[in-house]
Amino acid sequence: MLRKTLILDDIFDPAQGWPYPFHQVPVERGAAHDGNPYYQVRVDGVEVFVFEQTEWADSATRSDSSPARLCVTVPTEFVGVNASGLLEDNADTHGLPGWGLDEDGDLAFHHALPFAEGFPVEWLRRQMLVSIGLSVEAFRDAKALVDAEERGRPARQWESARQVASVAGIFARAMWLGA
Repeated sequence: MLRKTLILDDIFDPAQGWPYPFHQVPVERGAAHDGNPYYQVRVDGVEVFVFEQTEWADSATRSDSSPARLCVTVPTEFVGVNASGLLEDNADTHGLPGWGLDEDGDLAFHHALPFAEGFPVEWLRRQMLVSIGLSVEAFRDAKALVDAEERGRPARQWESARQVASVAGIFARAMWLGA
């Protein structure tokens, strides 16, 4: 049986403002092996998973930060990816790393939005949609790099508008890496 969610079900509920019909953005509700509910969303052919985190993985962990997070994850099937190169490219174009490893050790793109009881559903939905967009964009960029490297082409093929947009990411990377 699926656990009740704090806000996730409300976000995808058309009666509470979910704006996309199923034929436009397919959404399916499922359950992880531990019974934790998630939603699987397909955005332009990319699979995105959205779930709530309500507790820290280690119950003995003490933190001043609430574990309540709305998590957006885009898994990949990339094999033999240069993680350092991906980190640098992600920092140049997006500012902060938005990827990590899933429980199987596979590369995945992540965003986590903190929330608390009483958060407005519409506000969190909008933030989640931005996170989905950023994760899908990062996935597509990384896939293009992986595909280019597999074909023996130079990894970077940015158009000038994108290069200009990466200036903020380069600045953030310099601050973060101390470069």
